[in-house]
Amino acid sequence: MRHQLRSAVALAGSIALLAVAACSPPQNSGEEGKGGKTVTTSLAAEPVHLNPMGPFAAADTAVLTLLQDTLLVANQQGKYLPRLAESWTISPDAKTFTFRLRPGQVWSDGQPFTAKDVVFTLTSFAHPKVASPQSTRLSNVAGYADLQAGKANTLAGVTAQGADTVQIKLANPDAGFLSLLAAGMYFFILPEHVLGKIEPAKLMKDPWFLKPTVSIGPFTFGELQPDQRVVLNKNPKFRTPVAFDRIILNILKTEVATGQLGTGEIDIAPVGPLERKNVEGLDGVRVESIESPGFNRIALNMRHDYLKDKRVRQALVYGMDRQGAIDAALGGNGKVLNSAFMTEWAKPAGLQEYAYNPDKAKQLLADAKWDPNQVLIAPYDPLQTDRAAVLTVLTENLKKIGVKLQPRPFDPSAGSPLDKGDWDLFLFGGGVYGIDPATLVPILTCEQAYPKGGNIPGYCSAELDKAMSEGARTASQEARAKAYRRAAQIENEDVPYLWTARPMALTGVRDRVQGYVPWGDAALSLIDVAQWKVD
Repeated sequence: MRHQLRSAVALAGSIALLAVAACSPPQNSGEEGKGGKTVTTSLAAEPVHLNPMGPFAAADTAVLTLLQDTLLVANQQGKYLPRLAESWTISPDAKTFTFRLRPGQVWSDGQPFTAKDVVFTLTSFAHPKVASPQSTRLSNVAGYADLQAGKANTLAGVTAQGADTVQIKLANPDAGFLSLLAAGMYFFILPEHVLGKIEPAKLMKDPWFLKPTVSIGPFTFGELQPDQRVVLNKNPKFRTPVAFDRIILNILKTEVATGQLGTGEIDIAPVGPLERKNVEGLDGVRVESIESPGFNRIALNMRHDYLKDKRVRQALVYGMDRQGAIDAALGGNGKVLNSAFMTEWAKPAGLQEYAYNPDKAKQLLADAKWDPNQVLIAPYDPLQTDRAAVLTVLTENLKKIGVKLQPRPFDPSAGSPLDKGDWDLFLFGGGVYGIDPATLVPILTCEQAYPKGGNIPGYCSAELDKAMSEGARTASQEARAKAYRRAAQIENEDVPYLWTARPMALTGVRDRVQGYVPWGDAALSLIDVAQWKVD
């Protein structure tokens, strides 16, 4: 069955690739008629809000990496790279973080970029009336509790020390705090001079975010054509102006975008893992690959009584042929994980591997008195074809152990199914978790339960929270490793997620674009745009 499914998925992808190439005449994506040079790439979904304070969406983040910027970012190897900040220092007690901003930076409207913008942004993220899902990433900042309780209007721990310096003081030591700021580019800095007068309660849904008129990234906003494309224009005031004039992000299914690489309609596009060999054979196209810094997983909605028993969750992971899913949906371009803990020095030995074992799964379900009539709902984005293929494998696997799974497609532009609560399993991926175990706080700890934070399953373990806290409150890597290994063992046993794969990220790039650096996180795939050279 595994071989048949993989062959069927591969054949369908190849037919789609050939069909797109056959019906589309070769084009020059430089669009000389519009003046200057244009690079064309793709988005798997339409941006929803372009508001970094809103729920995470990969398409929105990809566009935001071109429009706005963060203080720093962590790369694939876990190294911190300067962005808006040129340097930073950490106090010996890991409670004070001081950022020196690059001098002379300006917004696209010519207004100076200053520490006030950073203070405004982080206060807005933390403000209870803004209600950002990213808020709890800042919960250890001094003054957060008072701001949340309505006792203060500002985040006391974040202060401007002159125009070019920002200081962040924490309530408790946290050696991993820098990773919370740097991983995944969540905290895009916003223009205080534009948004500062808007009431916090109205900020999240302010129409400015649908057409942001001011930016500090490499591009400025041009237009959004619903269901078609996003057009961004070069920002001449960016600290390192890009080598071309505009970038167009076409909203396309992955297989269509891949096909357009061959016709020259698109310069950069994600490559479906089953299409890797086909794309590598296209003239004038190369495939860049790198291991993802995050992982694909299926959140299990532990708010529902029938998923609260860990034996049921263990049965689901035993009952899923994860390697089969990697082979069928990813063409083998990925590997199985058994924990969200990916930092090498924090990985414990002896984790349960949950090798595919339908008989073990059936026994666990029997012990937990599983109701075979219970139907599990699994919403998914049909534009992400590799993930849809994973659900196809999972549906067949679970049927064999007596569990009914109903995949249900949804339209991302209509909002997230997570907000409606009518779901049991939710397949998603991404993140940057290898740089420091502290980056897992938003997806595993009690206070981060969605919608307050990124803990989508609503998982809560006092023991895990204690271990995570202990790991954060010491600068000793040996002591941190001991605490995080204990946390990993707890998570491995509790199974809040089905860890489906750590995939390879594959990107097709036409030879006219040089200097492209692959990032495993699709949302950050365009981050190094200022380094590109375009023919």
